[in-house]
Amino acid sequence: MKDVLLVNMFSKNESSYTEYYIDELKKAGLSYESIYFERYNMDAEAGENELLFKEYCPTGGNKLKKVGTMGRFASFVRKTIKEGEYRGIMVFTTVPAIMIQDLLSSKFNKRYIFDIRDYTHESNPVYFRMVRNLIRQSFATVISSRGFLRFLPENERYYVTHNIAMENPENYQAKAIDPMNIRIGFVGSIRYFDENSKLIRQFSNQENCQLDYYGTFSQGCDLPSVCEQEKVTNVHFHGRFNNSEKKTIYQNIDIINSIYGVKGLETTTAVPNRLYDAAIYKCPIIVSKNTYLADLVEQYGLGFAVDVHNENVPERLNSYLSEFDKDVFAENCSRFLKDVYSDMAEQKRMINVFIEKMKQSV
Repeated sequence: MKDVLLVNMFSKNESSYTEYYIDELKKAGLSYESIYFERYNMDAEAGENELLFKEYCPTGGNKLKKVGTMGRFASFVRKTIKEGEYRGIMVFTTVPAIMIQDLLSSKFNKRYIFDIRDYTHESNPVYFRMVRNLIRQSFATVISSRGFLRFLPENERYYVTHNIAMENPENYQAKAIDPMNIRIGFVGSIRYFDENSKLIRQFSNQENCQLDYYGTFSQGCDLPSVCEQEKVTNVHFHGRFNNSEKKTIYQNIDIINSIYGVKGLETTTAVPNRLYDAAIYKCPIIVSKNTYLADLVEQYGLGFAVDVHNENVPERLNSYLSEFDKDVFAENCSRFLKDVYSDMAEQKRMINVFIEKMKQSV
């Protein structure tokens, strides 16, 4: 029997945000198990306290084709809960929470933390009501972006979390950027084909700019074909990486590419890991206009926002760099991180109260 079960929709490498919870559980001496959904690497092996559901299921693409896979994942989670005799649950994102809502309501009322990581189907009235009930029956509900308040129920209590490790940001220094040798990097799951293909075309074969992509491609995002067909030579694809490699990757990047689509709430309200990477590793970030991310970047002075379909991005970049002051930028990063860590401290206090409740439920 374990004390707490963590339910994740993605692989361990894509679920670094769970480590914050796990660290607190370890400090308190509570036992735990974590379910991870391994979508790509069928040879992955479960580590200590890990339960892997392995079935190929790339992000993006036709959702109807994934119904069978998601049903099998739901069965795996439900079986684990019924056999595990856990005292509490931590469930990440709304989809797995909906899958087990009856168990959460009947067996874990006020004994689960509901951590919402993105927009899914909240515009559907039935789904919205289910999410609202899950929020009200949870011990606490955590959101990874205040932008989510645009689609979540009003007048509820939310804790704000951030996809960031509690490490000292002063370890990294802002650097001067050579306008004649600019390295623009996308780090993470590679999506948003329309926006990135447009960006590649705008920077195609410019001698002073190199575009680098680190990560696996989502279904339908075939950027290498764009480069091959249009004979683009200043774009490089580096493949899958581990989180432990991030420091080295960002040492070789001057500007972070976080240009997203702006067609739905799933992108316009989210705060991606790249924003925290920008602040920690002191790299300016390019983002899409008309998003909550753009609001944050403008508020804290962490980069600039563009409309990749209607603006000349190389010109905007040159204009930004002509006024770039690395010392001012470093101060902006510190100001942002101070507010982030304030939110994290509040979340930590909540987790510790939850842990005490688990200890008392022997």
